[in-house]
Amino acid sequence: MKFVKVGVSLIITVSLVYFLNSSWNFGSPIPALGKFLNPFGGFWQNAEGKEQNETLHLVGLKDEVIIQYDSLLIPHIFAKNDADLYLAQGYITAKNRLWQMEFQTHAAAGRISEIIGSAALDYDRIQRRRGMVFAAENALKAMEEDPIAESHGG
Repeated sequence: MKFVKVGVSLIITVSLVYFLNSSWNFGSPIPALGKFLNPFGGFWQNAEGKEQNETLHLVGLKDEVIIQYDSLLIPHIFAKNDADLYLAQGYITAKNRLWQMEFQTHAAAGRISEIIGSAALDYDRIQRRRGMVFAAENALKAMEEDPIAESHGG
């Protein structure tokens, strides 16, 4: 009985290694998943950030701005004035999440099919009917007409 368990375990292990290191073709080629799941060179390599503490040197900054990342890679921004803080916050957000912000902008505007193709046309039609772009343009006009908002807008 002991040899049966060892034999079955060995067969499962060898089969799994073979499956994960082989490319498959089911109408379109699927790359080997083993390289993707490899903890030393696969997608986990990108999950662990290599961010270091940094001093920003951006056009428009009036004073020194320091960005410190904690153990969870959450950036903490230290600036000597509010304008530099807001500029640094926008820069760090765009540096780390620009792809997401761009994708969400396309999604709200009903333009996802520009990125992923015709599979998203129905979604785009629904989003365009909701009128998010029209609402955002009207909200911007209202903010521009508000003297309090305009005085803080810079």
